[in-house]
Amino acid sequence: MTTWLNSITLILLIAVFSGCAAFNGQGISNAHCRGISARSGDVSVCVTVPAGEPTSIGSMLVTVSEGKVQQQQLQLERDGTPERIWLLPEAGHQPVMVLMTRSVGSGSYPVLQRLEPVYGGYAESDMAALTREQMQGYMGHDRFKVFDGQLYRYFPRYRTGDTNVNPTGGEACYRYDFISEHWFQCPPHQQSGRGVE
Repeated sequence: MTTWLNSITLILLIAVFSGCAAFNGQGISNAHCRGISARSGDVSVCVTVPAGEPTSIGSMLVTVSEGKVQQQQLQLERDGTPERIWLLPEAGHQPVMVLMTRSVGSGSYPVLQRLEPVYGGYAESDMAALTREQMQGYMGHDRFKVFDGQLYRYFPRYRTGDTNVNPTGGEACYRYDFISEHWFQCPPHQQSGRGVE
């Protein structure tokens, strides 16, 4: 009887400690993420804002897990509120992460931050901005979608005299190329913006 009770007690203790370890980050899953999250294969990421920080500016914690095991936690600066994160496939490597924060204000301008897979984890890496020509008539209000593992960016173009809520210059569309590190104009069949957000 004593052996049987000891066995049950041991099983319960293991279950409790395992649950605590998972919740405290040793095996964090998207279900426990208190921010934004994404998953690609065995790789998952959770982005949270430390308690007490303002939503408009500060820092954010990026927790990367492989399977049920936490691999890395990075603290990044942010200008805006974390809104989306994408895990984009890269041939022969772990996925590239692109994190978007959005500013508070009439233009709700996005800031893109890239995390590149390196040996044993991820490191922040530069991501090219739109050129001056590409930004002609730009006043924010970007939206992003993913087609076939590639990141596309859409935004309205404003003409002189347009109000913030009534752009008349049509919609711009650009695709990011991670090899050449450049935004390219979308082909006609991608101009509509249908895809995975």
